[in-house]
Amino acid sequence: KNLEKEIKKALFVHRDDTSWWKNGELNYLNVASTANAVYFKIQKRLNSKNAKKLKLAKDCVQISDAHSVYNDTCKEQQKCWAHLSRLAKKPKHYFKDKKDKTEYEKHVSKIMELFSQAKKDKRSLGCSKELRKKYDDTLLDLLAEKNHRKNKWIGKNALALKQYIVKRQGQWFTFLEYPYVNPTNNRAEQDLRHIVLKRKISQQNRSTKHMHSYEMQASLYMTSKQRHEPYLQALHDILAPQITGKI
Repeated sequence: KNLEKEIKKALFVHRDDTSWWKNGELNYLNVASTANAVYFKIQKRLNSKNAKKLKLAKDCVQISDAHSVYNDTCKEQQKCWAHLSRLAKKPKHYFKDKKDKTEYEKHVSKIMELFSQAKKDKRSLGCSKELRKKYDDTLLDLLAEKNHRKNKWIGKNALALKQYIVKRQGQWFTFLEYPYVNPTNNRAEQDLRHIVLKRKISQQNRSTKHMHSYEMQASLYMTSKQRHEPYLQALHDILAPQITGKI
């Protein structure tokens, strides 16, 4: 509960999710991660209603992938460039011909070059609303076909990539306005790595009680790791006052 309160007050939160099984039933494990806290919550359904249960601060910036369940949980959003890069490099559809593939690769190259330049400008120029708007406008210009005879988005892969970016327009360069915001959601993915390994070994929880016990212990363990503190010491600090109080 204390970790949940800390997450709710944070200036930025990384969020992600993965599947989790309880006695043969599919559930979902959600992670919310900040610079000093990691909070896990296992829920039956992965939807916007459950995502909104973690009420974030008004000025919080949420970093996440393109999953729609996180769309209405926070006013300021930063969508993950790592996800966009992976999607762009591994298109779903076959290319009709070599020209189709070449044109697609040109679009991907321009977008990733723009991202690379944005990171450089953040380091050299600092953060500002003006810088964010500049890059938002430049990205729109790359996606637009007006007045760009050579900038045609043709083919299933190109159109799918364009739609993916446009649907989240205004959320790709949020990191240029806030110095503490990262353009990728790697932090949340790294926090889930321990969970994924655990899932491969034990497969599932057998009861609701043990499921919630695990999410609590995992939250404490990953938070202590995030803070570079010994896990056993973190448990001692929590339990000792309670035991002493009872005695």
